[in-house]
Amino acid sequence: MARLRLIFQRRGLSEVFGALILTFIILATAVTYSIVQMQRSNRTFEGLIEIFRTSLRRQSILLSLTYYCKVERRAIRFDGSGKDYIIVNDSESLDIESAITIELRFKLGSYPSRGEWYCLLAKSDLHSSYGLLYSGHGFFRFLLNPQRSLDAYYTPKLNSWHHIIASWNGSIAQIYVDGELAAQTERNGTLNINDQPLCIGRLIDGRYPLNGTIGEVRVYCKSLNPSEAIEHLKGYNDLEGLALYLPLDGDLKDYSGNLNNATLYGGEWVDDYRDDLKLYIYNYGDSACTLRFLAVDGEPIYWRVAWRFKWFEVADPSGTFKSKLGESAFPLEYFTFNWTGGLIYAGREGRIGFSAETEIYIEEPNIAVTIRTADGMEVYIDGRRIFDGNGWRNHEFPKIYERNVTLQPGVHILKVEWYVWEGISYASLHVTNLIGSSSLLVTGMDDLKPCSKFFSGSLVEVTLPAPQKKRFTVLLVTEEGALYTWRIAI
Repeated sequence: MARLRLIFQRRGLSEVFGALILTFIILATAVTYSIVQMQRSNRTFEGLIEIFRTSLRRQSILLSLTYYCKVERRAIRFDGSGKDYIIVNDSESLDIESAITIELRFKLGSYPSRGEWYCLLAKSDLHSSYGLLYSGHGFFRFLLNPQRSLDAYYTPKLNSWHHIIASWNGSIAQIYVDGELAAQTERNGTLNINDQPLCIGRLIDGRYPLNGTIGEVRVYCKSLNPSEAIEHLKGYNDLEGLALYLPLDGDLKDYSGNLNNATLYGGEWVDDYRDDLKLYIYNYGDSACTLRFLAVDGEPIYWRVAWRFKWFEVADPSGTFKSKLGESAFPLEYFTFNWTGGLIYAGREGRIGFSAETEIYIEEPNIAVTIRTADGMEVYIDGRRIFDGNGWRNHEFPKIYERNVTLQPGVHILKVEWYVWEGISYASLHVTNLIGSSSLLVTGMDDLKPCSKFFSGSLVEVTLPAPQKKRFTVLLVTEEGALYTWRIAI
């Protein structure tokens, strides 16, 4: 198996990731032609770049490309017999009472029979402390003993990798599957603790053996919010609050620093969990640039979601907008926002109108997206009114408004409007079932925080899904209208 590693030097420090080095340094400047055509799987993106045509400025990016680690990562296969399991001995760091997050990457080889369960992870048994199971009735169960458990109905695709997070902050329990919130409820109290080991792949007594594969396990003594859940899905290496971290990449060491090393009984090490590609981009130009769009061989893998907010004078209680007061940007990774407490603009809390606009990129035909708001705001897609805003005007909130809209391939403009006549406001919007959402994580190397802006003199790490072939083209477009292309051979 080929192992590709990077020796990367920065600010006088060198970090060695392995023995075989494959590094490409490519100097790219903005291309000022107006069209790029690439095709993959019969999808042609001719004319796509016309969307971004603005006044182009010459900018420079230094791109260093390498695989961060193995092309294929190890994982552990459990055959469902009950003889395959992992044990982590009890320790003080695993006795968690007040807040917890369980995170795994897994795939199922089959579904459990009705009435049966798969144990992904459990601290002892079903009725003792915390754990995460999957039922033959088609739901995940987050154990929070002595509180009631939380169930999330979801059917994972067999033999495909999935990511799950079960998180609880002492009052709210949540389950995220592949970045989407699948279940949420109130659960107040503390967790039981015990002196039993933590088990992966079955319960301590041998029940509920897993037929599937696990590639990574993390346990935190803290909860995660929705944006953090998305960052973790994309591979953000969050070390804060770790109680247990088993990458399961060929060994059973705990990389949390708590020495909770595991022991494997039975099981099979397999080369099954694909790692990601890391790009390192250094902006040595004079001005900052913001990543807008990125594709590999014409396949969009990043489409930046940024709400453009504008504030307006409001003329009357029915919400007639007058002159614009100002505008700003509110970047998000998903098509969701919660606007709480209103906004004081130029010292004013009332008589302000709000407008939020962003793009939705659709790749497949006839995609039915669900638009939901709790507040009856005006919602438009490509100028077509989805909600008329009368619920907002008539103060019919909180009330859930939901509608499915079928979209065709291309770029669609989503616009939301609401206002405040007197007092403060609350507004929320959630758009779901958007396939092809960003699988890209951009991290600033100075602070290791997710970002989308490349400041002058800054270095960022861009995480891409592992490419399926050894030669491919990377296309990058910035908010400023600059276009970069690189032909990569690895």
